[in-house]
Amino acid sequence: MGVTAFFALFAFIYEHFSHYVFSYYMLFSFTAPFLAAVFYQLTGLIEKAPVPGRFMNFCVDAAAATFALGLLTKGAVEIYGTDNSLIPVFFYVGAGFTVTGAAVYLILILRKKRQKGRDDGQTGGKP
Repeated sequence: MGVTAFFALFAFIYEHFSHYVFSYYMLFSFTAPFLAAVFYQLTGLIEKAPVPGRFMNFCVDAAAATFALGLLTKGAVEIYGTDNSLIPVFFYVGAGFTVTGAAVYLILILRKKRQKGRDDGQTGGKP
């Protein structure tokens, strides 16, 4: 949540010193780390959810950072009134990290279910 506060504060300060010229991309750059934090909180609250592994955590963190930096960059470029053809790369890379993290988490869930099925089969289905 500290990173979310940093991005929100950064956008506020940048807007203040840019003579109130603003970009919605920059204002909402805090949403990427916020959504990552919400994901971590939800996986912690769901009782039967598997605990994310290190690689999946890396993917979520990298996606949040890539999206947040992409939003900040897009916002700064928009404020200056120009455009850059490389800005969409941030969003493609962020989407790649998101899809990879989701795939790893899905594989983790499927492995846990398969392992649970094997364990139930070995004990005869009795708890």
